[in-house]
Amino acid sequence: EQLTSEPGSFAGIEETICRYVDWGIVVNSDTVLTKYNYSEVFDIARHAQSLGMQSLFLNIFQPEGLGSQRPDFSPSIEQIRSAVSQ
Repeated sequence: EQLTSEPGSFAGIEETICRYVDWGIVVNSDTVLTKYNYSEVFDIARHAQSLGMQSLFLNIFQPEGLGSQRPDFSPSIEQIRSAVSQ
């Protein structure tokens, strides 16, 4: 919701994921690593698995395009190292 600025958007995404999984659709997480979530990568992966997702892909936030409006989201190299060592 911090990225979308839409209250309730996270719950809506979770509901959709569960519905797709129930229908037998393979769902994967395409997670964006930011300086705000780098320490939670393991918990994010565990939550994705609990929803029935089969894979988690981790992308580093890039302050380009829409991201250019939020350069403060960029993780440091130390934060990236910490995230991938989880």
